[in-house]
Amino acid sequence: MEARKWAVASPLVVQDVAPTRCEHAGAAGGMLDVDGYPFCVGRVFASCEAVGERHTADREVFWASGACFFIRREAWELAGGFDGSLFAHMEEIDVCWRLKNQGLRVGCVGSVRVQHLGGGTLAVASPKKTYLNFRNNLIVMLKNRRGFWPTFMVRRMALDGLAAWKFLLGGEVRLFWAVGMAHASLYRRLFATLKVRRRLQRVAVSQEAPLVGWWPRSVVWHHFVRGAQTVWDLPNFLPGR
Repeated sequence: MEARKWAVASPLVVQDVAPTRCEHAGAAGGMLDVDGYPFCVGRVFASCEAVGERHTADREVFWASGACFFIRREAWELAGGFDGSLFAHMEEIDVCWRLKNQGLRVGCVGSVRVQHLGGGTLAVASPKKTYLNFRNNLIVMLKNRRGFWPTFMVRRMALDGLAAWKFLLGGEVRLFWAVGMAHASLYRRLFATLKVRRRLQRVAVSQEAPLVGWWPRSVVWHHFVRGAQTVWDLPNFLPGR
């Protein structure tokens, strides 16, 4: 961390039940697409790769996994810690994004492995987990992303709507409802979140903060339509070094 000037870092996170495979919560370093959807080196949506040499390299990333999270005290104090309203999901992405907007860097130490039992707090198919994932992701993006917020939020929420209909057509009525409840929660706290956004924008170092790990294209499109299963399949995506 000293050599690379990282403020936050995580290890390579592998599955507890299958240690030869990357784990959903972080894998070999967290990334973010243009619509705020998180993905990882080693994991794109539910597709987790077997661990290989390209996962064990140290690299700069967008976010470090909260499953095993190391942060400098001064960075923690600068960020103000985790947002207590973001229970169980996305709070580490929020902290990392806030720090990156202030010019700090985040990394993944691929030479260190930690086994993680995914779904230990909430089961993967839990409607509450779906609700928190969608709600917290929307809040984090509204708080931290630069630019004219109505444009990128409308686009993102439209994509969430497609995901909700996919749940419904697949018979997952409770998950469909969870996405709707996530959006309703955002509406209820919209003005409070915009107030936080204005405060964070004032302390951001510039309009062009170093956002290594931000991919300015849609991972949703390339995964679900174009068939990309790994970050190596994404056009013009360069995992940090």
